[in-house]
Amino acid sequence: MARSFDAVVVGAGLIGLFAAWNLARRGKTVLVAERGTIACGTTGASFAWLNATSKTEPDYHRLNAEGLARHLELARLWGERTMGMGGAGVLTWGEPEATITLDDLAHQALALKDLHYPCLWLDRDELPAFEPRVAFGGMAEGLFAPRDRWLDAPILARHLAREIAAAGGEVREDAPVTAIARNASGAIEGVTVAGQTLACSQVLLAAGPGTPEAIAMAGEEAAALVPVRRVPGLLVTLPADGARTIVNHILYAPDRGNFHIRPMADGSLLLGDDAVDAMIGDGNDPALLPAAVRALLEVAAGHLPDLLVADLLPHARAAVGVRPVPGDGRTIAGALPGIDGLFVAATHSGITLAPLLGELLAGEMIDGSRAPLLANFRPERFASG
Repeated sequence: MARSFDAVVVGAGLIGLFAAWNLARRGKTVLVAERGTIACGTTGASFAWLNATSKTEPDYHRLNAEGLARHLELARLWGERTMGMGGAGVLTWGEPEATITLDDLAHQALALKDLHYPCLWLDRDELPAFEPRVAFGGMAEGLFAPRDRWLDAPILARHLAREIAAAGGEVREDAPVTAIARNASGAIEGVTVAGQTLACSQVLLAAGPGTPEAIAMAGEEAAALVPVRRVPGLLVTLPADGARTIVNHILYAPDRGNFHIRPMADGSLLLGDDAVDAMIGDGNDPALLPAAVRALLEVAAGHLPDLLVADLLPHARAAVGVRPVPGDGRTIAGALPGIDGLFVAATHSGITLAPLLGELLAGEMIDGSRAPLLANFRPERFASG
């Protein structure tokens, strides 16, 4: 074999890069192999809301809260601009006849308070002070979570690639992994990267929606342990309005598609809607995008009357991100049972969880420990009894 590494990480999204950074700075020789370019997949086409607000199951909330805490710690170390971090909270609201009712919102608020996650209840008269340009319903009330942030994830990904190189690791772009080799006992012994055979004893698959295909390279029996669906989502970017600030926070609306919008560092706006996502099919047909973009802007204008659809349509930039959603909707992270040296991370909470999962998985790869935080999220839960 031409070269040898302690570990090869498949995928240069945030999870893979954070894992590689933790491995490299703890003295391991590590290669990140990316078939495209850094952050070219889900990481680069994500709403990138850093939060634990939307997860109220205690174990999943804790995982997300710890992930957000890691981001905030790194922001103090590297600086928010270096990380591409911004924002100061999310505003969710409910209305009596909406998809998110006032009862739903009250239950969420109570759950978050029980979990000691900061949040503030806002009555109808207080909402305009937070977002004066939003058309709230006459009976609307809100929930504000000040800890949440947003991320320009490709900025952080490129910074991590530099940190990996500084720690002695390597990130290769345009370097697809096409084979994973196992020895006679079934353990990992190497990979083929861009036609080159490399020796390694550990592989971490952080391939996002490509996880099932990546795992299948190590054996069909492994692929069955990580059920992951591809869920496409439309994101639209609108240019900055030089005359006014349209939104101040991340907004999460109570309508059928849970319309969401947030500012970006340059003053532009990023928006999406789960119901509109159904209009783009599998995300591979560009002909479906114009109607979906118009529909999304019409939803946006219903909440933000200052957004004029006809004026904005020529300037709207559309992107489709494909989210990897585990079969039971909960993160999958850890060693694959039965294949010594093979690890996986697959989650649709990857932006929030990336620094935590990278740290915990690197620790398990180095010393074989099993992080208690991952106890309920390991792939063996899918194994047949």
